[in-house]
Amino acid sequence: MSRIARHQDFRLLTLLLLSVGFITGVTSCDEGSRRFKMEARFSQIDQGEFYLYSPDETIQGIDTIRLQGGRFVYSLDCQQPGVLMLVFPNYSEQPVFVEPGKEVKIKGDVTHLKEMKVTGTRDNKLMNGLREVIAKSSPLEMIAHARRFIEEHPASAVSSWLVTRYFLQGDSVDYSEAYRLVNLMREQQPDNYFLLRLEKQMSQLAASDMGQPLPVLQMTDLDGKTVSTKNLAPLTIVQPWASWNNESITLLRQLNSLARRHRDRLQVLAPSLDGSKDACRNIVERDTLDNVTIICDERMFESPVVQEFGLYSLTDNIVCKNGRVQVRNLSKEELVKRIREVE
Repeated sequence: MSRIARHQDFRLLTLLLLSVGFITGVTSCDEGSRRFKMEARFSQIDQGEFYLYSPDETIQGIDTIRLQGGRFVYSLDCQQPGVLMLVFPNYSEQPVFVEPGKEVKIKGDVTHLKEMKVTGTRDNKLMNGLREVIAKSSPLEMIAHARRFIEEHPASAVSSWLVTRYFLQGDSVDYSEAYRLVNLMREQQPDNYFLLRLEKQMSQLAASDMGQPLPVLQMTDLDGKTVSTKNLAPLTIVQPWASWNNESITLLRQLNSLARRHRDRLQVLAPSLDGSKDACRNIVERDTLDNVTIICDERMFESPVVQEFGLYSLTDNIVCKNGRVQVRNLSKEELVKRIREVE
C-alpha cells in the first residue's frame, strides 16, 4: 500500500479496537449539545457497508455503517475534537474530523475518493485543501506538506492525525521529527490525551528501533503454548494481522509458505488484532496457517504485545536477526524480498 494503500491497513483498523457495533439512523444535532452528526452522500454506489474507527479513541472499537441509496447518517456524543477514519468497501480510508455539537456533510464519488469533500467545520475544510494538494504530490512532497501544515496549525486535530500518518507509519518513519512536532502541538494542546499517548508510543518505538534487541516478552500462542522473545529463530518476522483485513491475511499466507520452506532459520510471529480468539482461529484453520506463531489476547491495539513491539498499524512489521531489530515497517514486496535472501 502507499501507506494509505498498503496500509488500510485498517492500520487501520487501527488499527484500534475493543467492540463492534452497527450504527445507522438519523439523529438530530442541537447546537448546544455535545452531539456530533455526519451525513454522507456518495455517487457510483447504492448500497454497501462502511466502517469507522478512531486512532485517538473518539469511539471505542469499530462501528459499521450501512449505506442505502448512496447515503448514510451517523452521530455520536463527544467531549472534545477528534478524528474518525472512514473505511470504504475497497479498504481505502479517509479521515473525518469531529467536534462536539457540530454537523458535517460528506460528498464524494467512490471512484475518486481523494476528491471527497467534508464541510461543516474548520478542520475538515483544512483537510479538504490538504487532500487536494497531497493527491498531486510525490511521497517526499506529501511529508513536506504534512510538516508545513503541522507547523502552521499546531492546535488543529488534523495535525495530530498527520504526525501519525506521515512520521510514525510507513517507509517515512522519523521518530525524532515526530517527537519535535508532537512537542510543538502539545504547547497548543496541553490536555490532548492522544498527544500524550503519542509521546509514550515514541518512547516504545525507540526501544525497538533498528539495532536494538527485541523487548523481553513472555507470550501465549493460540494453542496455549508459551512463547518467549529469548528463544526465537535466527531470522524472525513480527507481522500483525487481523481476520477483518484481507490484505493482512494474504500477506500472512505468503509468510506461512516461506516459513514452511525455512523451518530451521525463519520464524513468523503474528500478533492478531482480533477482539475474538474464535474469529482468529477460524482464519488460521481455514487457511492452514500452521507455520506461523499466532498470538491473540483479544485486546487488539491495546495488547501489551502489540504495544511493546511498537506496532500501530497492520502494515507495521519488524525484521529481527539474532534477536536484534534489523529493520522496521517494510512494504510487502520488500519484506518478502528480505526473507527470500535466505534461500
